[in-house]
Amino acid sequence: MEIHLGDIDYSILKGNAITMGTFDGLHLAHRSIINTLVETANQKNCASVLITFEPHPRGVIYPRDHSLRLLTDLDEKIELMRETDLDHLVVYPFTAEFSQQSPEEYVERFIIDKFDPVAVIVGFDHRFGLNRQGDYSLLNSYAVKNGFDLIQISKKETNDIKISSTQIREYLQSGQITAANSLLGYRFFLTGEVIKGDNIGTSLGYPTANIRLGSELKMVPKAGIYAAFVYVRGIQYQGLLYIGHKPSMSESDSIFIEVNLRNFEGYLYGEKLIIEFVKFIREDEKFENLEALKSQIRDDEKRIVAILEKEKMKRV
Repeated sequence: MEIHLGDIDYSILKGNAITMGTFDGLHLAHRSIINTLVETANQKNCASVLITFEPHPRGVIYPRDHSLRLLTDLDEKIELMRETDLDHLVVYPFTAEFSQQSPEEYVERFIIDKFDPVAVIVGFDHRFGLNRQGDYSLLNSYAVKNGFDLIQISKKETNDIKISSTQIREYLQSGQITAANSLLGYRFFLTGEVIKGDNIGTSLGYPTANIRLGSELKMVPKAGIYAAFVYVRGIQYQGLLYIGHKPSMSESDSIFIEVNLRNFEGYLYGEKLIIEFVKFIREDEKFENLEALKSQIRDDEKRIVAILEKEKMKRV
């Protein structure tokens, strides 16, 4: 897959099959669009081109709304797309000026002038242009006039639940990891750098890696204890994951992300870890003393190990 960032040579991207959108999370519905895109490109003997926008349009259109949280930051999204059969990934800068285009300007100046596609693949609810006024009907009128195929992908559901980034975020916010992973098609994950902590975990007999996320917009699931797989330089470890305010110590306004890697020996500061969420274990809670906390962690460990031993024998 060739990645196009910054100054883009659109001449090599013209005359291909394209799709466009934010693709946050690259969940199963997104992959259905990508599969159709790749199949269409193969049928037409051209390349497949996926256009994603950076930063996320919502953050540009509503700059005072700080509630946006992403399932994948740009680097994570790119890595997930590397696993597909896409030929080209275009990361297009989404600006305030770009957002003010009418739907007609968007199609004419962006889709046709820059890409001159032979086919366009969109999701069932694709909207575009100022105030999201553009829809399939308008795009189809341009398809007829300009001679490109327009393919609309139907709504994707699993167990009668619509697959969407919004639904996945809601599941993560309530700790429903299994449900979120079923819509993603993979285990939800965080990536971050190991930084120095307060060494409380070490004093409890469970040394933890303290994680600083790569993006402040990254979605963090609800506070609590999780069973997780942790990857260090590509090697998988079982992880006891904590997310919370540390109420048993001295409760902070900050959210801490700490993970104990079972059977890991070595130096982790500065390392980039990938943490895959497997199952929510329990709520974060305040304990009367460190002995009570240590006892609970031992119980958590037994439960987590049993879950992860079973999980590693299957795929999501």
